[in-house]
Formats: sequence, C-alpha cells, structure tokens
Amino acid sequence: MNPSPVFLKFEKVYHPCILVTKKRYVGYAYENLDQKKPVFDAKGIETIRRDSCPAVAKLLERSLRILFESADLSLVKRYLLKQWGKIFKSRVSIQDFVFAKEVRLGTYSAKASVVPPAAIVVAKAMALDPRAEPKYAERVPYVVVHGEPGARLVDMVVSPGTLITNSTSLRLHETYYIAKQIVPALERCFSLLGADVKGWFVPVSYTHLTLPTNREV
Repeated sequence: MNPSPVFLKFEKVYHPCILVTKKRYVGYAYENLDQKKPVFDAKGIETIRRDSCPAVAKLLERSLRILFESADLSLVKRYLLKQWGKIFKSRVSIQDFVFAKEVRLGTYSAKASVVPPAAIVVAKAMALDPRAEPKYAERVPYVVVHGEPGARLVDMVVSPGTLITNSTSLRLHETYYIAKQIVPALERCFSLLGADVKGWFVPVSYTHLTLPTNREV
C-alpha cells in the first residue's frame, strides 16, 4: 500500500488518554516498543496554553498524572481539595497566579463597556508614569485580588508588584481563581469520566466571598 519511496512511519500510541475534542487531547505517549516510561503529551489544553495562569496548568497536569497512574478519581479529588485548601490559606506562590495578556493600546473602543484587565493595569501604570506604556501586543502581567462586594473583575486587577507592595491590604481572590479558572479547565477533562469537579469545590467555597460580576478573564 506504500510503494517505494513512500514510507509509513509509526508516530506514537497513547495509553491511557483523554480525548476532549478535535485537536484537544492528552495522554501518556509511547513512541517505540522499547520505551518503558511514557511521556506526558498534551495538545490544545490548558497545560500548554498561555491564556491562563501557571496554577491552572500545574493543577491540571498533576491531576491528570494521578488519574493516569492510579485510575482512581478519589485520589484526584483528595489532591485537589488539599491544593485548594493551600490556596485559601495563602500558602502559594504569587507567580503561579499571574496572568499575562497582550495589550494593544489604541484598538479599544471608547464606547466599550468592558476593557481587557491587562489594559486596565496599563492605564493605572501610565497614570503614574507615562513611560510605562507597553509595546504594541506586549504581554502585560496582572493578578486578581479581593475587592468590594459586587465589584467587577476590572476593578480588582492589579500588577503583581502592586500586590507585593500592598500585601497587608491586598490578597489574591482565591474563589475567582479556583471557580473561574481551575475548575472549568478540570471539568473539560474530568467531566468525560463523570466527575463533578464543581461539586467537589462547593463545600470548600460556600463560606467565602462571592465572585466578581464581570466574567472577563
């Protein structure tokens, strides 16, 4: 079926794996018969995408590894509950919760009701120092902190430096990061197995502050 010089090359086998959608999948990859230890290989999911924060990628990858190696969802749940507890107790690195989104000043409509959070952070910085203007399409880091009850997301974004400088009055918005970033990423993979990741988080979150009203991320 493959006459010379056509050569059919064996690429890899996934075992186990999760097929989320077209061009979005993850699994343990084997590339030859002699390979004893598989390689964690992901395409199109949050472990390799840049539109979220590192905490999402780390928790998702570790959860998937636990599932692949144990085939036990209860162990995944136990791990996540432990990590969520650490987040609420602020026993985490701020670096893992920093977003970095592209900012294109001059392209946002003055009539727009919502401006990207990164652009808000830039506007605050430029109000103090006009030289803080970023290059076109430069990625600007920001974090989400607690605000007044009912506050919008754009009212609760600050630069990582601002959070560190004002650590006594500002703190990461734990519920936002878990409910709006971590849980949805986990659900896209684990809901295929019948796991209710959102339900796992409800007992942890019901005593904490409400989420921001703006769904922009």
